[in-house]
Amino acid sequence: MNRSVIFTIIGTMVSAIVFWNALAEAVVLYEMWATGASTRAELADDMGLGILLLVVVPPGTIILSSIMALRIWRHLKKRQL
Repeated sequence: MNRSVIFTIIGTMVSAIVFWNALAEAVVLYEMWATGASTRAELADDMGLGILLLVVVPPGTIILSSIMALRIWRHLKKRQL
Protein backbone atom coordinates (compact mmCIF):
# COMPACT_ATOMS: atom_id res chain seq x y z
CA MET A 1 0.00 0.00 0.00
CA ASN A 2 0.99 3.55 -0.53
CA ARG A 3 2.50 5.36 2.42
CA SER A 4 0.02 8.24 2.28
CA VAL A 5 -2.90 5.82 2.34
CA ILE A 6 -1.60 4.10 5.46
CA PHE A 7 -0.94 7.39 7.27
CA THR A 8 -4.37 8.70 6.27
CA ILE A 9 -6.10 5.59 7.61
CA ILE A 10 -4.16 5.69 10.89
CA GLY A 11 -4.76 9.43 11.28
CA THR A 12 -8.46 9.00 10.60
CA MET A 13 -8.82 6.23 13.17
CA VAL A 14 -6.94 8.19 15.82
CA SER A 15 -8.90 11.36 15.11
CA ALA A 16 -12.18 9.44 15.27
CA ILE A 17 -11.33 8.20 18.77
CA VAL A 18 -10.29 11.68 19.89
CA PHE A 19 -13.34 13.40 18.37
CA TRP A 20 -15.71 10.76 19.80
CA ASN A 21 -14.40 11.32 23.32
CA ALA A 22 -14.26 15.10 22.99
CA LEU A 23 -17.80 15.37 21.63
CA ALA A 24 -19.15 13.01 24.27
CA GLU A 25 -17.49 15.04 27.01
CA ALA A 26 -18.84 18.28 25.53
CA VAL A 27 -22.37 16.83 25.43
CA VAL A 28 -22.15 15.67 29.05
CA LEU A 29 -20.84 19.05 30.21
CA TYR A 30 -23.57 20.83 28.24
CA GLU A 31 -26.25 18.61 29.78
CA MET A 32 -24.84 19.19 33.26
CA TRP A 33 -24.94 22.93 32.64
CA ALA A 34 -28.44 22.85 31.10
CA THR A 35 -30.01 20.76 33.88
CA GLY A 36 -28.06 22.24 36.75
CA ALA A 37 -26.62 18.87 37.77
CA SER A 38 -23.51 19.07 39.90
CA THR A 39 -22.30 15.49 39.36
CA ARG A 40 -22.46 12.96 36.56
CA ALA A 41 -24.39 10.61 38.82
CA GLU A 42 -27.35 13.00 38.71
CA LEU A 43 -27.52 12.51 34.93
CA ALA A 44 -28.03 8.75 35.22
CA ASP A 45 -31.79 8.91 34.64
CA ASP A 46 -31.71 11.75 32.13
CA MET A 47 -33.21 10.66 28.81
CA GLY A 48 -32.09 13.89 27.14
CA LEU A 49 -28.44 13.00 27.63
CA GLY A 50 -28.88 9.71 25.80
CA ILE A 51 -30.66 11.40 22.93
CA LEU A 52 -28.01 14.10 22.68
CA LEU A 53 -25.25 11.51 22.73
CA LEU A 54 -26.98 9.61 19.93
CA VAL A 55 -27.75 12.66 17.81
CA VAL A 56 -24.54 14.66 18.25
CA VAL A 57 -21.61 12.29 18.79
CA PRO A 58 -21.76 9.78 15.87
CA PRO A 59 -22.53 12.30 13.10
CA GLY A 60 -20.08 14.82 14.52
CA THR A 61 -17.37 12.20 14.70
CA ILE A 62 -17.96 11.10 11.12
CA ILE A 63 -17.93 14.66 9.81
CA LEU A 64 -14.87 15.80 11.77
CA SER A 65 -12.91 12.61 11.03
CA SER A 66 -13.70 12.94 7.32
CA ILE A 67 -12.43 16.52 7.35
CA MET A 68 -9.29 15.39 9.15
CA ALA A 69 -8.74 12.54 6.66
CA LEU A 70 -9.09 14.98 3.76
CA ARG A 71 -6.60 17.38 5.32
CA ILE A 72 -4.10 14.60 6.03
CA TRP A 73 -4.47 13.23 2.50
CA ARG A 74 -3.96 16.63 0.90
CA HIS A 75 -0.96 17.39 3.08
CA LEU A 76 0.71 14.09 2.25
CA LYS A 77 -0.02 14.41 -1.45
CA LYS A 78 1.57 17.87 -1.55
CA ARG A 79 4.70 16.52 0.10
CA GLN A 80 4.94 13.69 -2.45
CA LEU A 81 5.11 16.00 -5.43
